[in-house]
Amino acid sequence: MQCVGLWFGATDKGSLYISLDKSHYFPGDLVTGALHVTALQPLQCTELAVSVAGSEEVSWTAMCHSPPVDKGNVSATLDTTNVTSTIEKKNASSTMETHKTSRRLLQKEFVFHNIPLQLLPGDHVYPFQFELPTDLPGSFDNNDHGGIKAKISYTIRGTLSLDSLFRRGLTDTKSLFVYMRPIGFIAPSVAEANEAIRFLCCFHYGTCHVQIALSKTLYGPGDILESQCSIRNLSAKDVSSVRYELVRLVHVAAGDTRNRCSKAICSASFPGVARGEHVVQTHSLQLLGHDGTVLYPSTRGEFVSCSYVLKVSCAIGWFTSIQLELPLAIAVL
Repeated sequence: MQCVGLWFGATDKGSLYISLDKSHYFPGDLVTGALHVTALQPLQCTELAVSVAGSEEVSWTAMCHSPPVDKGNVSATLDTTNVTSTIEKKNASSTMETHKTSRRLLQKEFVFHNIPLQLLPGDHVYPFQFELPTDLPGSFDNNDHGGIKAKISYTIRGTLSLDSLFRRGLTDTKSLFVYMRPIGFIAPSVAEANEAIRFLCCFHYGTCHVQIALSKTLYGPGDILESQCSIRNLSAKDVSSVRYELVRLVHVAAGDTRNRCSKAICSASFPGVARGEHVVQTHSLQLLGHDGTVLYPSTRGEFVSCSYVLKVSCAIGWFTSIQLELPLAIAVL
């Protein structure tokens, strides 16, 4: 009976799992790993293989508005100089249109030629190595935020094919995380604004000068960003608070159509500055996604790009809010 079950692939044959030497890789890296096979009974093998795949895909649905169509209905009398024309306008219509595109980034398979035709019970390890292409974009998943699917993903799969009627073998699939190497220099960055504080565009209450200085613009996930915040409040109103937000910007393209969305990844608020005061403070913000949001490194593919900006807002009651933006790069350092 066991032989019948083995032939039809119905018995518990064993297990297979993949191990890798790193948690993530860069384009051009050498991936080293192994297939671990545990056989609970003699297995008639036909093939043992490792395959790696990568893809970039985007899709979103948007409302498409059709303009009114003029439909001419011309009637003429016996007097050719007296021609009347009736114009009918067809109502404008709206339809939902889906934009989507994808491409294959990677597709490779490696077959082991040193496995026996019959795998004896026990644990077996089969190491492998392969090199990633140098032009791969980094892994990213927008998780359908803003109604936009934007994903760059890589997977690695191990398969042990068996000589049974339905060829039910052992498989394991896991994600392969590839991130772009840091590009550029870790340079300082400064943004400043000198705003006139007005109410209803008429009543002037003085000026407020804000300067935000960063020692660098390249950070890793989980790093603590520190900024030097200088506020010279020469207005008659208090700056009630200073708020920092790390915002992720996602741009997608499908054919000639473009779309984008933004999401605040993390934020922090600090006390403001009273009227007539000049205060210089050091503010810090830990770059970790809230609500389970993954802080993916910056990347750029053919259809998907992900970048980050630090937005700083100084609130002045019911009056003008002073806003500054500083571009940042997130990378695995």
